[in-house]
Amino acid sequence: MSPQEQLRNYHFCQILCKRAMEHIKTSIDDYLEELALNGEKSTVQSIETRIKTFDSAKEKCRKRNIEMAVDSILTDLRDIAGIRIITLYLDDVYRVADAIEARLRINIPKDGIKDYIKNPKDNGYRSLHLIAKKELFFDGRTYIVPVEIQIRTCAMHLWATLEHGLVYKREDDPSEVREEDYSEEIKERFSHMATYLSEVDAEANKLHREAVAEP
Repeated sequence: MSPQEQLRNYHFCQILCKRAMEHIKTSIDDYLEELALNGEKSTVQSIETRIKTFDSAKEKCRKRNIEMAVDSILTDLRDIAGIRIITLYLDDVYRVADAIEARLRINIPKDGIKDYIKNPKDNGYRSLHLIAKKELFFDGRTYIVPVEIQIRTCAMHLWATLEHGLVYKREDDPSEVREEDYSEEIKERFSHMATYLSEVDAEANKLHREAVAEP
């Protein structure tokens, strides 16, 4: 497949994924507005969206030996479109997740749930990942379009932001540390930081439960 065909196919997938992402985000925004209208206080601090760049997707396809055809991309690259929801408290991570799946009727397959809060990654990363599947009719046919939804607390987001800034080399800043330069000592320190922040999360969640329970 020529580079031009790869770019054209991925651009088409980006259009689909952006539409699916916008549909899902609108549903989430409407849900939060409904809570506010009903006098219920939401602890969602922010909702961010992003679309994976062509270069990033191409590299991922190369590593996984995925053909850059439209159907292959939509089936095997499940994080082209991403929605990140940041909450104050741990309980609200799961409350929002339940609302997305049940109340908003967004399709989340059983194999589309990755709970890195209950089962953190080795480096300390914690977040709840949901892979939503949105059915879209476009250009004469129906597509099943994946959208990754990450839900995490402010503390989890702080850790992820710090770790990403140190470990991953950005194209516009070659001086940043590359993953192969990520020493065992740094890994251990980040792991300790993750443990500390998980304790902060637990204590904040406990305080919030007690405050809500007060008459």
